[in-house]
Amino acid sequence: MKILHINCNYMGTKLHQIMIEHLNKYTNENVIYCPIYKGSRIVTKPNENVIVSRCFNIFDRLFYFNKQKKIYKDIIGRINVNDFNIIHAYTLFTDGNVAYNLHNKYDIPYVVAIRGTDVDYFYRYKFYLKKRGEKILKNAKKIFFLSDSYRKVMMNNYISEKFKEELLEKSIIIPNGIDDFWLNNTFNDKNLEQINKRINKKKIKILLVGKISKIKNIDFAIKVVHKLAEEGWTVSFDVVGEIEDYRYFNKLKKSNLFNYLGEMNKENLLKCYREHDIFLLPSKTETFGLVYAEAMSQGLPVIYTKNQGFDNQFEDGTIGYSINIQDLNCCIDSINKICSNYDYYYYNCIKAVKKFNWNDICNDYIKVYEEKSK
Repeated sequence: MKILHINCNYMGTKLHQIMIEHLNKYTNENVIYCPIYKGSRIVTKPNENVIVSRCFNIFDRLFYFNKQKKIYKDIIGRINVNDFNIIHAYTLFTDGNVAYNLHNKYDIPYVVAIRGTDVDYFYRYKFYLKKRGEKILKNAKKIFFLSDSYRKVMMNNYISEKFKEELLEKSIIIPNGIDDFWLNNTFNDKNLEQINKRINKKKIKILLVGKISKIKNIDFAIKVVHKLAEEGWTVSFDVVGEIEDYRYFNKLKKSNLFNYLGEMNKENLLKCYREHDIFLLPSKTETFGLVYAEAMSQGLPVIYTKNQGFDNQFEDGTIGYSINIQDLNCCIDSINKICSNYDYYYYNCIKAVKKFNWNDICNDYIKVYEEKSK
């Protein structure tokens, strides 16, 4: 079985490279086509089975159909599409439309994933593409969602009533996995007695890991920390991540409770997770949120945004809580609940994080490929 992966984000994150490395354990017939614009940021190095094509410029991003024509023309000029049994498109509107056009020309079946950019950008602001999105989904053999939250948001807000049942029937939830590093180094011997003694004295260490940008809603987290301090807590609030918005960062620095630790490699981040008690990331939007799972692997209960990517991965109140990011008290209550029974959340996190094992996740993908391929 030969799989063509169309993934416009492949070079921008190590996530998909890790996924392909695990898929190669089951089938080495994976070819990745990655269309990017000239000057786009490259995070990972392409392997021999990765075709990176700078086939459009940054201004083409403003003109959807023109950009799509360039990508389509490029891919059929570079790849013998008839060699493949199935196409996996990693986004609906950018990759999925190319897969849809290839399907029409070569009769190759395709599956498509829905990402945050599809829901939060294309459907929300490019309303004229709604019918195109429905065509892509109707012709797909399977629809992947990273979380049930995003599936609900999309189906309830952007899909016509007459198509809902059909599209729900062929949709499936497959989350992202996390790097084996985290699962191989789960923190099973945390000193819970020491943590509980500190919590009883109303002392707590909260961590946030994410890019320094308005999307991550760090200013809300600071307000939570200030309110905890007003209620008698001694709070250590540390933030790790790349500074994406310096103006926003300078605003955050005005708080004396904001402690920025810079960027970290995974070895140092592992130590950092282990030194904290609770992970808080109240993002305004989040397709999935790998850092929540990373934190769980180190026994940190997590607080995440309601109706975003990590919500509904687990039943609320098992590994942490989803919160309304307009409601400070909601977040404060969640922290208090975790502190009242810390051991329960710690052990649940260590057990539940196994869900994000790439080997199991790739097995789920392989089953779909085999079932839906030509």
